[in-house]
Amino acid sequence: MPARLFPRVLLATALAATTVVTGSAQTVEGVDAGRLRAAAKVQGEAAKAFADEVARRGEALRDAALATARGAEANRVRATNNATRPVSSTPLAI
Repeated sequence: MPARLFPRVLLATALAATTVVTGSAQTVEGVDAGRLRAAAKVQGEAAKAFADEVARRGEALRDAALATARGAEANRVRATNNATRPVSSTPLAI
C-alpha cells in the first residue's frame, strides 16, 4: 500500500508547490500584477488614441502634399510652355 500512496503524495506536493509559486509570481517584490494589467489596458487605449490621431494628421498632410504636387506640376508645365514658345523675330527698339 505505501507504494501506491507515494505517487499521490508526490502529485499533491507538486500541485501545492505549483500553487505557491504561481501565487508568489502574481506579486513579485510587492508588484501587483492586477494593477499592472489595469495600467497596461489604459495605456493600450491611450496608444490606440495616439495612433488614430497620427493617422488623422497623416491624412491631412497627405492632402496638403498632393495639393503641393499638383501645384508643382502646373508650374513645370507653365515653365515648359514658356521655354518652348517661339521667340519674336522683331528687333528690339533701342
